[in-house]
Amino acid sequence: MYVDKGVLVASASARRRVVVVGSSGGSTVQFPAPVEFLEALSQQLARISQGAAVVAAQFVCCEVALDDATPRSPASLWIVDASVSPEPKCVLRAELVAVNRRARELDAALARSVPGFDAVVALSADARAGGANGDVLRAAGAAGLPVAGTGGSGLSVAAQQYGCRLCGNAGGSVATSNRTKAIGIAASLAGAWHEHYTPATFDAKTAPHLRTVVNELLPALVGVAVIRRFVSLDTGLAAPAVGAFSAIRYAGGDLGPVAALAGGILGALCAGSPAAALLASIAYAFAAPHALALCARGRAPATAANFVVAGGLPVVLGGLWWLLLVGPVAWLTSLGRRIIRRLLGNAILNAAAAAGVQYGARRGWYHVYILPLICLEHERGDLACLGALDALALVCVGCGACAAQLAQPRPRPTKREADADQAL
Repeated sequence: MYVDKGVLVASASARRRVVVVGSSGGSTVQFPAPVEFLEALSQQLARISQGAAVVAAQFVCCEVALDDATPRSPASLWIVDASVSPEPKCVLRAELVAVNRRARELDAALARSVPGFDAVVALSADARAGGANGDVLRAAGAAGLPVAGTGGSGLSVAAQQYGCRLCGNAGGSVATSNRTKAIGIAASLAGAWHEHYTPATFDAKTAPHLRTVVNELLPALVGVAVIRRFVSLDTGLAAPAVGAFSAIRYAGGDLGPVAALAGGILGALCAGSPAAALLASIAYAFAAPHALALCARGRAPATAANFVVAGGLPVVLGGLWWLLLVGPVAWLTSLGRRIIRRLLGNAILNAAAAAGVQYGARRGWYHVYILPLICLEHERGDLACLGALDALALVCVGCGACAAQLAQPRPRPTKREADADQAL
């Protein structure tokens, strides 16, 4: 399956057929609807060498964690039947007891088709006899299909009572996200099928431009620089924030909130260099999906795999950065700041720079050159000379224009002029 205009569509070239069953989660509510997870899973299944697609699915989604839910808790039942419609569809919204009753009926019908599938994915499934997913998992065990997924309680019941053949990192769901689940499941199934799987990773063509991310970091860098005028703070205070934000921008599409945790660790290990933290986050975006897939192939539980990717990998990567790259990167950025300040220390060059700021702003250079250089000056929590020129050459000019409008407001247009403007 793939996403076409917001709709999940079954891929005609997919050779493997996968059925997905489960719930929104026992200890926590992992999602109010399964659309995001199915989209993430379909993207990763498509990366398996022979192709795979979700052709059927059934989810019970409750507004509260199922461990704490009561029979009267509000819930919904979602299904996918690619032979009818590839779009996930909510077929019932009611109290949990009614949703479970209907889910058991659909589970019994779906179980009859299980021998025609190639794998079952169980996500926080109710595998008990008479449970919402018991019949499908019993049929999977009888057919010898590989079963992947998360939710330790349901999978242990499926393995012990029904003889299900668990594959890869099937196990707990604590500290996992939709994206990390999808990568682990796809890697697990590829291993069970003896096929090659390459996780979707950092793509330079679709990733945000480095300059764009640097410009987006400006508010945090300016905030630290201003606070340091009044409070004695570490010069590298912004590095963890830069690492977390950059990791979200570059790896958040695949890893979600896990990327923010890893980015914060990377920033803390980059010895106060936000520039090094930014580069480390890009490297993390390359490495993290492969590390998840490797954990799945090694049969590490999903929770343990997430710990490796959110904690272990950034510690290792940050340590290498600290040993090899933080020093050279910090020296280069420091050299850049010294050059800027030396040039702007000359009155003639300072005036030329002010004129250049205003000239460049009218020709599209502002976001390309000026803002990144201002961020470079702010990197260690210092105020920026180019930022001051920016305020003088642009902000003050804008204030003057606004003041002129207030001092001599534009006359109210006549009705004919207003009608002409509206027609344009």
